[in-house]
Amino acid sequence: MCATMLRMGAGILLLCLYPLAALAASINLVLPFPPAGAVDQLARDLAPSLTRQLAEPVVVMNKPGAGGMSAIQATLGQRAGEQNFLIAHTGLLSLNPYLFHGAEQQKAAERLKPVALLAQAPLLLLVRADSGLRSLDDVRTLGQQRRLRYGSAGIGTVAHLAGAQFSRDLGLEADHIPYRGAAQALTDLAAGEVDFMFDLLVGSAPLLAEGRLRALAVASDERLAQADRIPTLAELGQPLAFSSWWGLVAPREAPDAAVAAMQDAVVQAMAQADIRARLEAKGMLVDIRTGQDFEQFIQAQSRLYGPMIQRLAIRLD
Repeated sequence: MCATMLRMGAGILLLCLYPLAALAASINLVLPFPPAGAVDQLARDLAPSLTRQLAEPVVVMNKPGAGGMSAIQATLGQRAGEQNFLIAHTGLLSLNPYLFHGAEQQKAAERLKPVALLAQAPLLLLVRADSGLRSLDDVRTLGQQRRLRYGSAGIGTVAHLAGAQFSRDLGLEADHIPYRGAAQALTDLAAGEVDFMFDLLVGSAPLLAEGRLRALAVASDERLAQADRIPTLAELGQPLAFSSWWGLVAPREAPDAAVAAMQDAVVQAMAQADIRARLEAKGMLVDIRTGQDFEQFIQAQSRLYGPMIQRLAIRLD
């Protein structure tokens, strides 16, 4: 009798614990960025919608550091009951394999499976509002008078490549001044410590609105809807396009069913008007590409930036 009651009690306990065991599984969105910022906000906007559609909790994990390798290692080191998806960006997959000559960085992309491109954001060519620079000709003329200085969020960033290639194309003698992040670079640009820089609308919008910075051009094929008065570099005779992109990738061995479920959930989440509106307000353009289309996009970006990095002789090791 007692043995039977014990077995029944154990069975009831297991039934009570079963929902908790199911809830213990989680889907992690790993970010190579610290909390706050546009991409962190994007992930946190997506997480509730993905949770509803996938019927499992989606958790945002910030793993900055080591040129993105901390986030990659966290993604690849998933534990039992977890599914990890990394929000990768231009630098992680299209720049780092060329900037770092070590095998770890070069092989990182091979260990990740493209899932879905989320968004892109073109860079703006920015100058101090009261600098007297109102056109590319003004920049060129100033560059003939003295050596220029351009800032960026750091060595090997898309903004660095944009500044270096832009200077080269205009025939300017210019020194690169790298910062630890775009915020300080923008502050110094507004203060006149550097002459120009490339950055995203999301970072520069407050200083543009305050009248401390001026955008001379957008580095894209088309004008930004949120700033349609700003011409493209192509319109001004310099056909350069530089943008940052963000997309989900997973460990290469991730089950196809899990990847397909995430792709479907992302497509539905990014179709929501409120999410699209918040992204577009930041100058980020929703651009959903899944699977092979996303992989081909990454390869095309690598073909664009790889030779540029080699031509400009930029290295991070």
